[in-house]
Formats: sequence, structure tokens, C-alpha cells
Amino acid sequence: MGSILYSADAIFDDPVQQLAREAYRIVMNYPHQGKLDDKHVLALRSIELKIISEPNGIEFNDKFRVKLQSALPAGSLSQ
Repeated sequence: MGSILYSADAIFDDPVQQLAREAYRIVMNYPHQGKLDDKHVLALRSIELKIISEPNGIEFNDKFRVKLQSALPAGSLSQ
């Protein structure tokens, strides 16, 4: 059985990695303007529940985790 190799471009096109990057941008730019759409909430919840791992070049450090709790809409799952 052979392994499948992906190009660097394919890795950056991964929708899950894009979702994680979007969540990181939302959190680090909090407070944001306007209402979060469903995609944004999904990204934040996925990070909160540790469903999505850290994308290449981004670290979900303590500062990020604290800001994540502030950025999450009311009714957060982790309390």
C-alpha cells in the first residue's frame, strides 16, 4: 500500500485548516464588528471542543484560549 503525498498548496486548501485559520483571525481580532455567521460560530466551537487541531504556523496559546472564551456567542458549551 503506497502513501498519498500532498503538495503544499493542497494542505493550505484543506477546508478544515481554512476553518481553523478563520477562527484564529476572529478570536485575535475580537471584539469584532457585526454578528458572527454560522461558519464563524462553527469554527469557534470546533476550536473550543478541540475538534480542529492547530493549523500550520498558528499556535492556539493561552492568550488565544482566553480570547476565545470572550469571542464565543452566549451559551458557550464549555463552562
